Amino acid sequence: MLPTSFGRPSERFRRPEGRSAFSLVEVVLVLVILAVVGGAAAARLGSPTQNARLDAAAKRLTADMAMARRAARTGSTTVRVRFNEGGVSYRMANVPHPLTGVAGYGVDLSRNPYRVGLAVVDDNGDSAVEFNARGGADAPVTIILQSARRQRGFRIDATGVMTELPPQAIPIVPPAEGEQVMVLP
Repeated sequence: MLPTSFGRPSERFRRPEGRSAFSLVEVVLVLVILAVVGGAAAARLGSPTQNARLDAAAKRLTADMAMARRAARTGSTTVRVRFNEGGVSYRMANVPHPLTGVAGYGVDLSRNPYRVGLAVVDDNGDSAVEFNARGGADAPVTIILQSARRQRGFRIDATGVMTELPPQAIPIVPPAEGEQVMVLP
């Protein structure tokens, strides 16, 4: 058998005599790799929660606007949905709460399980939509739900029909003068 310069496998990976631990460079390199992988994993894990909250808020808003429109049509009356100026809630004064039956049904989207912001672009500037006895709206309204990284937009047209806007059609809503922007986690 001819001698080789490679040596036996156990000899190739053996540490030099007197060296019994990892070097500082090796330890730092491993820590940097773990930090990068951990940061990427944390970013991925936070996003599904925000998406689920935004989706739940969108379903709630859609159901509530349909309920307000239905209440106006079945009661042959006007139902006004008022969005607060802080951008977190809406209220229907003459619609009873579905569970308690008490008039003055309202939803605060800044609380659990939603924790999203709300922006309203109203063509007549009163931060409200009014459904008439035929189910039509007083003016077209755009409603935007916002989480930290994502948003969903909805448009209620003059006939009272609510449709979801594609992402590129959602308007950018600057804060009003003196209004602070609220970013929710």
